[in-house]
Amino acid sequence: GTVCASEQSIIVERTMEETVVEEAKKRGYYFLSSEEAGKLSKILFRPNGSLNPEVVGKPAAMLLLREDAAVTVCHSRTPDTAALYRACAAKIVHVVLRENGISPRSAGVALLACSASAALRRAAHELSGSVRYLTLRVPNGEMLARELRWEYGIAVQLLQEGEMLLADLAVSFDDARAAGCMLLPLADKRLTVSLCARIEGKNCTDTALLAALVSADALKAEDICVERVIFPLSPNFP
Repeated sequence: GTVCASEQSIIVERTMEETVVEEAKKRGYYFLSSEEAGKLSKILFRPNGSLNPEVVGKPAAMLLLREDAAVTVCHSRTPDTAALYRACAAKIVHVVLRENGISPRSAGVALLACSASAALRRAAHELSGSVRYLTLRVPNGEMLARELRWEYGIAVQLLQEGEMLLADLAVSFDDARAAGCMLLPLADKRLTVSLCARIEGKNCTDTALLAALVSADALKAEDICVERVIFPLSPNFP
């Protein structure tokens, strides 16, 4: 997208035009034809010639969706969907519990990680108001446990690696694993989560696109709905 304050213009003397254009193309620049520029100007600018504020800072994918284009995000820098799953962890947990006939109010949920993260902390806060109790198995989780107990009055158990885990559902935010209960591995590529968000008045279910928009801060995780969680074989992954 375009930001008003950014340096988005290059002024070149005509004697250097060919050299600059050649170098720009080597660096991946794309030069619009007159026809393409005319079509794009209808999106970027208002009839009076001023910049359209509705497109400021928006990714190209979102601008295309505004024009009813079919958009598929597929390139070397597409954000890992695991990051999106972690951002939506609490919502995913609620769907898994519902699909397995478990009431959140009576459920015990364990959050597992090899290292602490903002995503785990956010999920712990979001779940604390809706589940019966939480178990944390994360390095230096004492402060988070005290915070949750104080703010929500929820029962929080701290576990160390190797200790017995008793929970209806264990959620792994990285490579952490657990035995004896249903495991939801957010970083496992075999896990499929059906997501949906309203973008420019339309429903978007393209996970890669949603991940890219969240990564670019163009979409908030709280604006994404989780529709279904698909385990490839069984809820208990090896």
